[in-house]
Parts: sequence; C-alpha cells; structure tokens
Amino acid sequence: LVFDSELVLSDGEDYALIRAFYEWKKDFKHRIPASSAIVTDIVPLLLELETEWTQKQVGYCMVIRALLLKLLAVLYRGFEQTNGYAQSIRRFQSGYVRLAPAIALMESSFREPLTLEEIAQTVHMNRNYFSTLFTQLMGCTVSDYLMRRRLRNAAFLLVSTDLSVISVAMDSGFRNVSYFNRTF
Repeated sequence: LVFDSELVLSDGEDYALIRAFYEWKKDFKHRIPASSAIVTDIVPLLLELETEWTQKQVGYCMVIRALLLKLLAVLYRGFEQTNGYAQSIRRFQSGYVRLAPAIALMESSFREPLTLEEIAQTVHMNRNYFSTLFTQLMGCTVSDYLMRRRLRNAAFLLVSTDLSVISVAMDSGFRNVSYFNRTF
C-alpha cells in the first residue's frame, strides 16, 4: 500500500500515525505475523481500500482517506502494544505538541527560503535548542526535513503534471536546478 503522506497529514497532529514508518527503529517490523490480533482488523480494511480504488465511485477519495486513517490507527494501536513503543509514542507526542507550530510553518512554507531562526521563533525557542530538540524528536535535522518535504512535492508534481523540471524545481522551493537534479 503506497500513499502520499499528505493524504493523512491534514493538520500535523496525525503524524503520530505514520511516525513509525519514518523512524526505521531496529525494533520496528514491516511485517505483521498472521497470528497477530490486528490482522483480523486490517484485512477487511485493505480489501475495502482496494474496492474503493478500483471502482472509483463518487466520493471515493474521501472514503479512501477515512479507511487509510482507520488502518493507520489500527496499526498504531498494534505498535503501542509493542514492548516500549507506547512510552516512546507518548514522549514523541508531548515533544511534537511543542514543535507543531514550527512543523506547520515548514509544511506550509517549504517553497520559501526559511531560516532556522525564523522556524525556531514560531515556538519561542533559540535556534540551537530548537535544532537539538527537533533532531531528537523527528530523527532528522531541520534542513533534512525541509529537503524531504521539497522532494516529496517535486516527485508529486513530476508524476501528476506536465511541468518542466525547471518549473517543478522552482515550485518545490529549489532555487538552483542543478542542485535540485543532484538532490533528487
């Protein structure tokens, strides 16, 4: 199942649902054993997602988003029961609440040249403390996060529009096409 994370990240608070997929911790498993209790909840959701996708009836996008959120919530519950993961999630959520305005700024203004100072000011922190906290919480630096966001937008535009590479690069926040090409 492949989907654009923006489909579920409507207000930033849903990030906890997909956090495990971004962190790649050593105890995270990409496979769910058939004996797992959540399999009985997941299989019908996957079948319904497939039906909605293939039939494409009126409103199918909203139904797919709702089913995907439910699927992620079921997975989230399963991960929460994993040894030590629940505590990690709670730590993440409390830290994420503190950083949410900064993350929202990066999500809405990724096309603009943002400085660490500007981003840190949105959460009333100095840039060094913010940078350290962000890296610990998100598992990547602020600049890496922005780069990933810009690349995600570029990939989406490349497959969904007929825009030129130059236009895609500029619309995704890159000011230099050769840098965009190397990074992409």
